[in-house]
Amino acid sequence: MKTSLSDNNPYDAEKNDIAAQTNMLKKGDQTMRNIFKLTVVLVVLACVMAYPYEARTEELKIGVILPLSGLMAHEGQESLSGIELATETLNAKGGLLGKKVKLIISDAPDAKAGAGEAEKLITQENIKLILGTFSSGICYSASEVANRYKVPYFEVAAGIADTLTERGLKYFWRITPRASNYAQVVSEYTKEVTAPKLGIPPNKLRIAIAYEDGPYGTQTVKDLDRIMPTFGLTNIVAKEAYSAKGVDLSSMLLKIQAAKPDLFLSISYAPDAILIGRQAKELNFNPKAWQGFGGGWGSPSLYEALKNDLNGIFSTEFAPVHINKAVVPGAEDFHKRFKEKYNRPLESSIPQTSCMAATVVFDIIKRARSLDPEDIAKAAWKTDIPIWTTINGWGVKFNGPDQPHPGQNSRAFMYNTQWKNGEHRVVWPLKAKYADPVYPLPSWKERVK
Repeated sequence: MKTSLSDNNPYDAEKNDIAAQTNMLKKGDQTMRNIFKLTVVLVVLACVMAYPYEARTEELKIGVILPLSGLMAHEGQESLSGIELATETLNAKGGLLGKKVKLIISDAPDAKAGAGEAEKLITQENIKLILGTFSSGICYSASEVANRYKVPYFEVAAGIADTLTERGLKYFWRITPRASNYAQVVSEYTKEVTAPKLGIPPNKLRIAIAYEDGPYGTQTVKDLDRIMPTFGLTNIVAKEAYSAKGVDLSSMLLKIQAAKPDLFLSISYAPDAILIGRQAKELNFNPKAWQGFGGGWGSPSLYEALKNDLNGIFSTEFAPVHINKAVVPGAEDFHKRFKEKYNRPLESSIPQTSCMAATVVFDIIKRARSLDPEDIAKAAWKTDIPIWTTINGWGVKFNGPDQPHPGQNSRAFMYNTQWKNGEHRVVWPLKAKYADPVYPLPSWKERVK
């Protein structure tokens, strides 16, 4: 068979070779482009992984759980106002992690709602840190859920039951005092001031106790049972538990009145404190001294309801308005900003407390440089703020993981105050005193003068 010239043409072979090489180069070029694209994707992904999620979003979301409806709605709103002011101050300075802080607020009027709202914030809103809660019961359930998801939870409003820090939760911190501090301050004050002012030896002082039967009241009474004897306060003539949801406490008050106490101790929230005040007046129950335990006894809603019938009643408080300003730097500026924002004067300790505590949490986040739970924990354990350097006088130093009550602020404490014409004035400790205490408790007729 004859072969054509074209079959052996060297130029044809060269063209075929060039075409083959061009083809290979095109394939190689495409491969290089693919490798380049993959490299870019991997570099971007590495940067994203190295840069915290919260710093990549437009806002840094922080959850807040409070009772904004129900029996404790007033106290919940007061707590929220302090957190809001702390957040506004923070955002005016640039926020956290380069972003403005946005509060994602949940209403939890009871413990069941607390657990549900915590679950919702974490799973639906992708919240990485929660502030709360005012109520010990709500705090207990909400913080359990948060801990299960490894979400740091800070109690900044009240939530004082000792059981909260007895659980040893890894991601729970409480900036406010524990309930036992109520008992410590009241016992010390009773021995050092009340008994001498009434001219009665501590062990002869007749003491009656009424307490709400929830976690707050029952824990406080347990602490009183343990601590009062160490101050020689052993003459307990009556001890009555009641439901904070009760609508008639007159029978309980009659029992206490029949015991003829010199000192009446009342552990209450605001609604039941109002009821006790009104019914005590109806029964003309008027002991020589009346000591309330924070909660409701320092609430503005109490004064709105009872007015000057409160005159002479003592109350343990977190951050009283009427205090020696020298020991609470920045407090006066806070009072001014509160009035400007809410168009009313500051009347309770709650906003000042929650503002101070939220500010501490923001500082912890700043030092942690992320919302990673391990980073937050490291920064929290290193917190070291001296007392008498904040707007409510507290310092901050958390009990370590291996100490009793881990996560409890060991530098939080109570003040004792006395009501006078709408003001609850600090009488203890002496360094913070605003006024001298008045004894004995004025009669009902004398109080309104």
